[in-house]
This record gives sequence, C-alpha cells and structure tokens, in this order.
Amino acid sequence: MKASEIIERYEAYCPRELSMEGDISGLQIGTLDKEVSRVMIALDVRETTVAEAIEKNVDLIIVKHAPIFRPLKDLAAIPQNQIYLDLVKHDIAVYVSHTNIDIVPDGLNDWFCELLDITDTEILSPTADGYGIGRVGTIEEQFFSRICS
Repeated sequence: MKASEIIERYEAYCPRELSMEGDISGLQIGTLDKEVSRVMIALDVRETTVAEAIEKNVDLIIVKHAPIFRPLKDLAAIPQNQIYLDLVKHDIAVYVSHTNIDIVPDGLNDWFCELLDITDTEILSPTADGYGIGRVGTIEEQFFSRICS
C-alpha cells in the first residue's frame, strides 16, 4: 500500500483541517509516493526511534511532535541532524499529526480522560465546528499505582 493511501485513511479519522493555526502537521520528511509495509507510531522522533525504525525496516513513522520544529540551517552530521540524515538515507517518511489528534473525537484528549476515569467532560478551548482542544471533567481521587500498573 502506498504511504499516501495510509495517510488518506488516517486523515479520514483525524483531518489535518482540525490542526490549530500555526501547528505543524502533514508530511515532514520523505515522500508519500512509496510502498509501505511497516508503519511506526511514536510521540517523538529521537535517536532511539530512528534506530528502531531502521532495525525493523519501517517505511513510515506517524508522530505527534514534529522532528523539525525550527528551520534547519544545514544538514551537517551533528547529533540532531543525524536523525534527519538517517531517515532520508533509509527512505523513512515522517508524517506529523499534532493538535489534530488531540482535537478529534476519541483522540488523545478523550483517551486520557478515559484512562484517568474523568467523566462529564467538556471541551476546554473550542476550536472550530464543535471541536476543541483540552477537556475538563469530573475525576475521583487517583493513585499513581492504579494508573501506572
């Protein structure tokens, strides 16, 4: 399956249009015009993430936090740039889904509420068309041993 087809399905659930203004989302490294047999989902792209992706022959990483947040000045082989160089060298595409995965119904905001048994939730900050970021609700007393086990 092409990376573009995977992202099309992903965006059907989690549209890029829900991203907040100024947010980084979409393809950031590589191409969506490639065959994909393995996809990795990650919070961040770190050295260990890239090493695991290379080891497991991953073709596409869908990540919450953009690996390129500030403009690059060069691609010299320094530690942070080495991540980008390794991704390009191994033809691993990186697709970013930041606030749109928070905002979408049953996205991360709702998932965390469910995990913590937060009920009677409301949107904290409306965005557009009935969507919003953050949730406020009712929570019972929590103990870390319960949620971390």
